[in-house]
Amino acid sequence: MALSSPARLCCHSSMRVLLQNTETRLYYAGPDRWTKHALDAMDFEYVEHAARMYEIEDLAYAQIVLDPGLPGIARLPIRVAKHVEAQE
Repeated sequence: MALSSPARLCCHSSMRVLLQNTETRLYYAGPDRWTKHALDAMDFEYVEHAARMYEIEDLAYAQIVLDPGLPGIARLPIRVAKHVEAQE
């Protein structure tokens, strides 16, 4: 049975998890490296990994972006709040 176009696109797409600077719109490509092309950005594979790098690199002006990698489908930004530890 042949799959319809939407089903075929769904099953062969690869969601990428990226970090993007909210001011410059550049994507994180590695330590001290940023790129304007999402395809050249580092794929964290999991939101948790991107959030951890967000904290490690202290990226105050960054957001996690889910990139479906399909033409015509928008990227989905996810805002990340800085973790503040309670002081005793």
